[in-house]
Amino acid sequence: MSDAVNQFLKESRAGRYPNAVFDKPGTTVTGTIVGVPRIVTSQFGDALVVDLANPAYPDGGVTVWIKQGMAGAAVADAVGDHGLAEGGVLTLKFTGERDTGKGNPLKLYEAHYVPPVASVDVASIFGQQS
Repeated sequence: MSDAVNQFLKESRAGRYPNAVFDKPGTTVTGTIVGVPRIVTSQFGDALVVDLANPAYPDGGVTVWIKQGMAGAAVADAVGDHGLAEGGVLTLKFTGERDTGKGNPLKLYEAHYVPPVASVDVASIFGQQS
């Protein structure tokens, strides 16, 4: 494909990176939140879209779509009162499935969140010392 076509496709994504795929139990994504998490409405309902930078991924990161339900609850529990913020580190793991009796099992998740650490420029507070 041409560079223009590849650029168009890249810009057509809702996130900065390829979407995470939780296709089997044990799948885990982790990274530093880049940009502001946002809510996107699709044909499947609302989802929280979070870009996670991590140099271990081929494209330098992964985009996670978090829907209400088990994934949303896991992230909400992990975040607590902190709120998701740029610079925080989010890990989301697909831990297993539960039979619903309706054909499609319910995916179960665990999440861990480390809020960003605010930095203080001590020199600007106390002035430069020689």
